[in-house]
Amino acid sequence: MFSKKAQITLLSDKQWSIIDGELCRVVSFTPLVGYVENGEVRGVDTRTPYASITIECKKIPHRIKGFITHKLDFKNLWHALKERELGNEEEAIIVWSKSSYRLSLLNYLPGFWPKVKITICPKGFWDRLSKEAWDSDLMEFTLSEVEVAHWKPEIIK
Repeated sequence: MFSKKAQITLLSDKQWSIIDGELCRVVSFTPLVGYVENGEVRGVDTRTPYASITIECKKIPHRIKGFITHKLDFKNLWHALKERELGNEEEAIIVWSKSSYRLSLLNYLPGFWPKVKITICPKGFWDRLSKEAWDSDLMEFTLSEVEVAHWKPEIIK
């Protein structure tokens, strides 16, 4: 489906939807215009994404660059990857989804809602998952069994 040389950049919900519900390993997180201070997002330019994130997903054979455009998603990523920082034996896994809200009506409304769940787990977890386990309903259970820490908006299941 994707060539090895193709580069994918995700900005809009439509673009991000190619990995909707997939577990993705975070390679890098780069704030662009903002930062978090005393629990509040500061230094924001409303025309520029808050951050870029480089991720790897089993579904796509190369790294992907995504732009974080929701304030709460940025704040949670900041807490997980800048304030907390990953230990040498940890990795960050994200799931981007616009179809996992507690109130199912939100799944059909325009994309004003946060979409990223972040989990810190032992290093190597992502590599150990098989394609079969990746696609099963057991994926979230398996992740919750090994998680070290996690961040998710309250409106997401």
